[in-house]
Amino acid sequence: MYGYSRVPGNERQPVKRGRSLRLSNRRGGLLIALFGAWFLPASMVCAQDDGAGKFRTALDLYERRQYKQAAELFRVWYTAYPESTRAPAACVMAARSFLAAGLPAEAEKDGGRFFALYPDSPYRLEAALILAQSAGRTGNGKVALRALALGAIAAPDFSASMLIEALRDSLLGTPLSLEDVEDAFSGLPPSPFSCRYCVEWVSRPAVSREEFTRRAVLKRFCPEGISAEIDSLRNILLPRLGDVGATPIICIALPAASEETERNRVVRDMRDGILSAIDLHNAQGGLPVDVECIYASTSDTFRTLFASMARDRRNIGIIGGVFSEDALSLAQGAGGTGIPCVVPAATAEELTTCGENIIQMNSTFKTRGSILADYVAATRPSAKIAVLAPLEGFARLIAEAFIERARSNRLKLEVVSWYSSGTMDLRPQYKTVAEKISPSDTTAVLFVPLSTAEILPRILRGYLQGGFRAIVLGAGDWNRPDILTQCMEGRDLTVEFESDYAVMEGSSQYRDFAQAYRRRTGREPTRDAVFGYDAARFFLAAVSAGSLHRPDILCRLRKACLVLHSPVDLRHSRSNRALNIMRFNMEGVSRLLTIPDL
Repeated sequence: MYGYSRVPGNERQPVKRGRSLRLSNRRGGLLIALFGAWFLPASMVCAQDDGAGKFRTALDLYERRQYKQAAELFRVWYTAYPESTRAPAACVMAARSFLAAGLPAEAEKDGGRFFALYPDSPYRLEAALILAQSAGRTGNGKVALRALALGAIAAPDFSASMLIEALRDSLLGTPLSLEDVEDAFSGLPPSPFSCRYCVEWVSRPAVSREEFTRRAVLKRFCPEGISAEIDSLRNILLPRLGDVGATPIICIALPAASEETERNRVVRDMRDGILSAIDLHNAQGGLPVDVECIYASTSDTFRTLFASMARDRRNIGIIGGVFSEDALSLAQGAGGTGIPCVVPAATAEELTTCGENIIQMNSTFKTRGSILADYVAATRPSAKIAVLAPLEGFARLIAEAFIERARSNRLKLEVVSWYSSGTMDLRPQYKTVAEKISPSDTTAVLFVPLSTAEILPRILRGYLQGGFRAIVLGAGDWNRPDILTQCMEGRDLTVEFESDYAVMEGSSQYRDFAQAYRRRTGREPTRDAVFGYDAARFFLAAVSAGSLHRPDILCRLRKACLVLHSPVDLRHSRSNRALNIMRFNMEGVSRLLTIPDL
């Protein structure tokens, strides 16, 4: 198979794929060509400047597998023509040839010269891999690590795991000290490779608490979010080296800090909601529990943390996962450990497939669509139904689940009208609906899932302008009384919609929560804080009801109840199968009922 590659100063020319350097190792060969266009196959090098004859001779020697002679000639060439555009390529080829000739010490010399002379060359990553393997063979592990750290500076993020594997293959058991790691990363900017290596280093077994504590110095080679991961690893792993107490521990697992201020606020509020619930539990004389708060960004880090936690019986539960992506990483890390793991708010479909110990307190989008179709079947079985839904976003998932369940329930689904989320004028879609359902039909149901409230004014404008009288049944981002009031334009319009958040702020339970939250934070409660609080109270109720054996706690979590913001039904599934049904009219928003009726 042929493709095209470009070398500085070269015209486009056909090259065979897969001719890049193969470095032999104990696993049967590390194919450097995995990194694609980063590398320099010998056949790509075409000499067109000074010394062309010697360069071509060196290439011919390499192709004939006369590696030592080729290496010596490449070295002579880049020494003679250091300013040539071919010089970096010649330097890499010299190291590559010496390594192929079984002379790693000589290859290490050319690899080192490459980074001294051509640090910004596009061949940096190939040079780094060659230098790492050469240094590994000579027992110079620190040089191998430094080489890969240099090569990783401009490498794509996905290369981090490949570089970690390359390092393991290069070292062949050569031990590295903490000082070696510090020296290797000193003066270099953080990269995905260096951050991952530091996290792996901290998570290694330690023979003493002092040794483990010293590893915190590696935080200085990582950005803030990864530093939080290292703190989390230390906080979890350090106690396993010594003191053992009897107080059960609940772990709060959260995503690492990001550059998004709003995202960090959501994480903070949910954490403080969980802690407020534990404060209230302890103050009311509940079974005392300790708390460990960890921050991580990948399933690998979560897996390392939770595997260690699983060996300590004091760890009775995990509460965490804020957004769907970090909740999935958490679930993948916790799945199979046997530690009960309660996810407060995420709606990802795959969470509970990660393990029998994962409990999802928020309903998935597909579940919401199915429940609403069952709701129509129970309350308006003879109504004609129209669906108005976007082609993108989670609202489409809700619509598809609703349509599938409506058909299985043999409801009168008359028409489905799709639109793009960027559509400003929905009159054509409403015209399609009107062809099947009379606008004056007051018994019909118009099902309208939304991914964002931004489109809500367009939805209601089209409904009112079309003179429709059908019952509006919403899903997704409908719980926006301010927008609904503005769009009503003084008309008597009733809308029903599902919502995962319906808090009775006048209740004694909410007052207890709000007081505990203000006492802890000095701030007013938020929606995200309520989600965290409810998850913690739900878990603590299961803990307080019997033994602290993890399987027993999991069994007690499989129940139905009403928490502050929503109903929870986990009797038949580890993902919530319950919803609030809300009503909006001239009097505002109220909770009409819960499904199931609790």
